[in-house]
Amino acid sequence: MIIYLWITFGSILFILAALYLIGFILPEKFTGSVNVVIHAPEKSVWAAILDTEKNPMNRPLINRVDPEMDNFGCPTWIEYTGYTRNLIKTVEATPPLYIHRTMNDLINPSTGEFEARLMHDPAGCRVAATRVLVLCNGHWKVPIYRLLLFFSGGMKKDLETYFYRLAAQMGVKAEFQ
Repeated sequence: MIIYLWITFGSILFILAALYLIGFILPEKFTGSVNVVIHAPEKSVWAAILDTEKNPMNRPLINRVDPEMDNFGCPTWIEYTGYTRNLIKTVEATPPLYIHRTMNDLINPSTGEFEARLMHDPAGCRVAATRVLVLCNGHWKVPIYRLLLFFSGGMKKDLETYFYRLAAQMGVKAEFQ
């Protein structure tokens, strides 16, 4: 009977170690892009993107959002989750057409970028967005994060969730192309 417990325990430990190793050798960089039509005018979509209290970049994981010092007229803020803090800076913005943000995790070794281009569409506003996340080695959690991103749809799924929730918060429909 005890031998079966040891075999079970050893098998589970082997599987967990193998998954961790797979996460360790997965690429550091995850990229995703989406094209979405949000049934609202460009200015309304732009305002929703800039409303970091209602639409933080890492929603739904956020516990709170704290504005930081203004970055030469562009919004900068920290998003807090239960386990980390992300400093997000708007580095370039051309209202209501283009926005570029950078993200730096203040706890874990990761950085990211977000770019969105807003264009007029007969149904409202077309948004072409890209998000990049780089998870560098240096923390024991990184292989787990990589594995989760790999199996959950990565940054494309993250963008889809972001824009779906943004449209829902605005009370309009989002159609992904």
